[in-house]
Formats: sequence, C-alpha cells, structure tokens
Amino acid sequence: MDVKEIEQRIATVALQAQGRWTEILRALRVAPHVLSGKLLPCPLRNCAHAGRFRYSDEFGMGNYQCTRCGPGGGFKLLHGLHGGGMLAVLRAVESYLGMREADGQECAAASSGKEQRLIQELLAQSQPVRRGDPVDRYLRRLGVGMTTYPAALRCHAELPFYDRDPDTGVSRLVCCTPALLAMMEGCSPAHKQLYRLYLLDDAPAFGSRSAKMLGHADGGACRLAAPAGTLALASDLVTALAVQLRTGQAVWCAMQPENLARLWVPDGIRRVRIYCEHSPDYRVQSAAYTLARRCVKYRLALPEVYVPRHPGDTWAEVWVRSTQNCVRAA
Repeated sequence: MDVKEIEQRIATVALQAQGRWTEILRALRVAPHVLSGKLLPCPLRNCAHAGRFRYSDEFGMGNYQCTRCGPGGGFKLLHGLHGGGMLAVLRAVESYLGMREADGQECAAASSGKEQRLIQELLAQSQPVRRGDPVDRYLRRLGVGMTTYPAALRCHAELPFYDRDPDTGVSRLVCCTPALLAMMEGCSPAHKQLYRLYLLDDAPAFGSRSAKMLGHADGGACRLAAPAGTLALASDLVTALAVQLRTGQAVWCAMQPENLARLWVPDGIRRVRIYCEHSPDYRVQSAAYTLARRCVKYRLALPEVYVPRHPGDTWAEVWVRSTQNCVRAA
C-alpha cells in the first residue's frame, strides 16, 4: 500500500472520527489519566516524559499539546503511545468505527458492544413521550411542553437507579423511578448513546446525580429534527426544545456543555446556530465558541452563537418570561 493511499484512508477516517476521539482512544487502551485534560509528563514514547503534556480534544480531533514534541491529534497520539506503525493505528481506528473487519490484534471494543445492546434494551422497554406521562409533566413545568414530541425522546416508566457505595465502591440498586430517555448519535448511526434523567414528582429525582449517560457522548447529539442546510445546536435539552418551539428550526442537543464543543456537524450543513445558556463561569459559552471556532477552522459551516443577555439565564427562561409578559399586556 503506497503512502498516498494511506493518506487518503486517514483523511476518510478522520472525518468519521471527528468528535469521537476521546471515546476511540478509551476503547483503544489509552490510559484514563492521559485523557484527563490535566497537565502531566508527556507519555509519548519519543518524548519519554521530557515535555509537559495536556490532552484537550479542542477541535474534536483528539488534540493534544506537548511543550517538547509539539501538538498533534488522535492518530499521532495513538502512534506515539503504542507504536506499531501508522498503518496499524489506522486499521485499529477503522475497526472500531466499523469501517473494516477487526483482526485478533486490534481492539474490538467489546464493552462498547455491551453498551449498545443495553441501550437497545432500554429503548425497547420505553414508550414515546405522551401527554400526561412523567416526562411530559416535567417538560411542561419548565415551559417546553409539546403536542407531539420528537422520536428521539422517550419515557421509561420504572428505570433502575444504581449508586456507588462509598465504602465498597460497588454499585447497588437504590430504587426504580420514571425517567426521560434521549437517544444520541454521532457520525455513525450504528453507535448510539443514551442520556437518562431520573424523575420524581415532575422534577429531577436525585439532584445533580439525576442525569446519567450510557456510552460516551463525545460528538454525539440528540437529534430532535432533521436539518436542511441550517442546523440549530443547543447545550441542553430544555434550551433545544425552547428553540424548536419558538423558531421552528431543526435542533440537535449536546446534553452536556463539554460535549457541545465536540459536536459532529454533518456534510451539507451550510450554517449552524448555536444556542447556549449564560453561565456565570462562562463554561457553556466557552464550549459554544470552541465549536464555532472549529466550524470556521475546518470550514464545516458558517457559525452564529446566541447567548442570553443576563447571567444565569437560559433561552427557555427568556422566552417563557416573554410569553408571560405578552399575556399580562393583553
């Protein structure tokens, strides 16, 4: 195989892997501390701890920076960690993405297969969101109830909630509660993630622990509608539903601020409109502008970023207040 053919395959795989590199690197046996985002001695073989290394995945390409051996992406990181030649690295990534048959020496990511089967089981146990069910009541309480909900959103009547015992470290069943399920997918339709929000009395059941992700969300989105040229992207589900209700745009939702920066933008999208909350620590805005920067750098689409004026506001809250004011004025 000549160099030109390898370069073409790398370019093809890079498009499929965009926004999924953290998930890919985990599956291909990269140690968690390497992907932690913390500053640490460089783990690459040719650097051997001489430089200071930090993994950021800033543009969804597995990006990292070392003060000695310089910057790189996912392919270079795998090659520097495991060696074996670039062709072996390419084949391993292709195998994980389902673009070729995996051989005995390549990581087949069996844990990922188990996750996909569990996701399918939970989706089969759930029902579409209907008027009056726990998910509908929760969303109506937040002002984003709909007559007909997107197919990506579902309601599970009794989803088991597991929590880790602080003493033993073993997960144990706490209870079963209703839950909102949101199916997410990236560039590969065969690889899905599942966002779960446990509910009780029309509110999150366990505070900050109520939301859980099954599978790694890197780059995937909850697709509320099919886009045509213009795609609206939101940092959270309530904002996404508010944008769709208010503007009629096709909206995809990142579910997590960290995932917003890595969202996969499909071919054929000419413009992306990014809606995010106004977080006082600028965490969500930073993710939105990182995505916008990536869209410009890689010519993915023309980006626009929309942030509410006042700290702490979300677009759902802004529009709910606007509607209430109109009603009072009438």
